Amino acid sequence: MGEWKYIKGDFKIEEEKEYGDSAVSSHEWCQRYFDIPLSSELNVNFASLDQLEFEVLIKGTPPKCEDLFVAYVQIYDAQGKELADHNSTNSKAQKKATEDWVLHKIIIKKSDLSSTNAAYIRVFEMGKDVEYWAGHYGTRFADEKVVLKFVESQPTTGNTNHIKHILGTRQLPNTLPLSTNFNKSMGNKIFIEGKLVKEDIKYNNLNDCDFNLSYNNYIVPINFKSETKSKMAHSLTVLDPKLETMSL
Repeated sequence: MGEWKYIKGDFKIEEEKEYGDSAVSSHEWCQRYFDIPLSSELNVNFASLDQLEFEVLIKGTPPKCEDLFVAYVQIYDAQGKELADHNSTNSKAQKKATEDWVLHKIIIKKSDLSSTNAAYIRVFEMGKDVEYWAGHYGTRFADEKVVLKFVESQPTTGNTNHIKHILGTRQLPNTLPLSTNFNKSMGNKIFIEGKLVKEDIKYNNLNDCDFNLSYNNYIVPINFKSETKSKMAHSLTVLDPKLETMSL
């Protein structure tokens, strides 16, 4: 995965007990972005995307915590063209933080995309201290992640009696390593852990394991990374012309 790119201001990176590192803005607008290349990093098929979600925790810094921020996500093609329409959700609007950590979420649905020929995802964040104090007393950003949700596959003609289409998708056990078994079976009753869940049906389970991995939900955590151990992240000297939309 890549690194945060700083294009304006001087975010300060501070450690948070609950959420790891957070980026704190100063008295001037601080701006940064993070790119997620789809081909080299995720290798996902955007044509089957249902929706994309960007999540970030936002908090103001005392004494006055109503600090300003803008945080959103955009999808680009290989030529740098924006594919998502943000006008309907007003996700680029300036907002105010509070004294508590609040989850800020942006959702892009497939219907918001002008094309599914996506090359990379870009996350934007910008914040500013409402008091204009010297130092870093502005908006705090932490625990960013992008969640890709894909359309669940539908039964194909002639195979609707497969057990996966009868029971549907279930929650995967949240433990590693993942273990599974081949329980080859066929019949007209289905039991899960000794409990009858379906009867008077015909099914087969001759090809699959108890658990088969699915990519219906793909979570990409975005972590702060730097080649140096500096706790101050300064701006870049050259601005990307495609980032003009971040200026207020």
